[in-house]
Amino acid sequence: MPRYQPSATPTPSDDVYAYERGTQAVLISAATAAVTQTGTAKPVSADAIGLQACLSRGVQPPNAMVQVDIAGTGSWTTFTVNILGSLDGIKYYVLATIAGAAGGIFPLAGVAQARYISASVTTATAASGVPTGTVSICL
Repeated sequence: MPRYQPSATPTPSDDVYAYERGTQAVLISAATAAVTQTGTAKPVSADAIGLQACLSRGVQPPNAMVQVDIAGTGSWTTFTVNILGSLDGIKYYVLATIAGAAGGIFPLAGVAQARYISASVTTATAASGVPTGTVSICL
């Protein structure tokens, strides 16, 4: 059977962090505009977390929760977040999309199998003032 060969070898990055399950990890901090993903690359201004293997004693961990915190002055008309996943830490694909203009906590299923998690903000339209959006995740 042929072995999978990644298209590129992952290299250490200053913005990929080891993650301890059960803790809150900030992926995007105080965004005032879109945090754009170009192609399948991780967005430059977003952090990524590296996850441990998904099985512990033969049991998958529970679903993840994403928190979108809205701060600053004013409010958002739209603040749309993509949660991105990767197996190699190089190419990131959309796992879920969240409409988070009002902020809140959003459950996600199926992200535990990814080895790396990041996020992007696809639309960020202010209704008034200068709002900010912070995206964090807990698995």
